[in-house]
Amino acid sequence: MNMACLHRNVSENSVCSSGDMVWIDSKMVTVKFYGLIREQTGKTQLIVSPGTVREIMVQAAALGVDKKYFREAVLFAGKQQLTGSGRYTFKLNDGDELSLLSPLGGG
Repeated sequence: MNMACLHRNVSENSVCSSGDMVWIDSKMVTVKFYGLIREQTGKTQLIVSPGTVREIMVQAAALGVDKKYFREAVLFAGKQQLTGSGRYTFKLNDGDELSLLSPLGGG
């Protein structure tokens, strides 16, 4: 089985070391965090296994990212915004990217 490093707290210049990684199947989806979500989680991205948004939420929660960020975020799979009741059943495949953007607020 092909395995790849998954950092618990990924940054663009991360290097694997035994204290901050786990090993996963090499089929991967990148989850990127933007705006306040990035600030609040302290993470820029995670690398997780392919699956539905709901399944990816569970993987992210196991890595310390509260599911509330997925529920509150504006979600994009690539350039497609995920909306409505089907957004959690949308399936991401190997090489896909899921982006979580902070919702805009106004006053």
